[in-house]
Amino acid sequence: MDTFDKYPFPKEGKYHHLYFEFAGDILGGDVVYRKAFTSLESYFPLHRRVNFHPKIAVGVSDGTVPLSERFTLGGPDEIFGLFAEELRGDKMFLGNLGLRFRFFHTLYWTLRYDMGNVWSKVESIKLKNLKHAQMNGIDSTSDLAMIFKSTWLTASRFLDRTGFNPIFVHKKKEKN
Repeated sequence: MDTFDKYPFPKEGKYHHLYFEFAGDILGGDVVYRKAFTSLESYFPLHRRVNFHPKIAVGVSDGTVPLSERFTLGGPDEIFGLFAEELRGDKMFLGNLGLRFRFFHTLYWTLRYDMGNVWSKVESIKLKNLKHAQMNGIDSTSDLAMIFKSTWLTASRFLDRTGFNPIFVHKKKEKN
């Protein structure tokens, strides 16, 4: 269910994603597994130029899921500092807390805290094994937006990577 008021850079709304997958040998398949995933993210306006963006995602499977169907984490929208789909496993947890500030009409500054991980076995799920990261980013809705994102590390449990990545992207103009 999606109630975002606009995309990209919603000011308010929620997005809930829920799915279940079952693969079986009833129709002649040779792979049997079960998998479930849910995520919920929201944008709450705190001021006309500031919003709060929490996100949580949880996924579980029975451990017989093929490699291509396992849960993945990583990349700038999940755990900043990890490469896209860098982590892969049968169980996953992701949590993000973000604040976004709008300057002028097309410039945004985002501060975000990320935590999460994937695991292959239930026994290995421990809070001390969560990956943590912070993100500080500038973004724009202009036709040719230059995005600068960097991380800063303040504790030994945080990812031991620091990055500064200029990325050129084309985005649809925001209508106010």
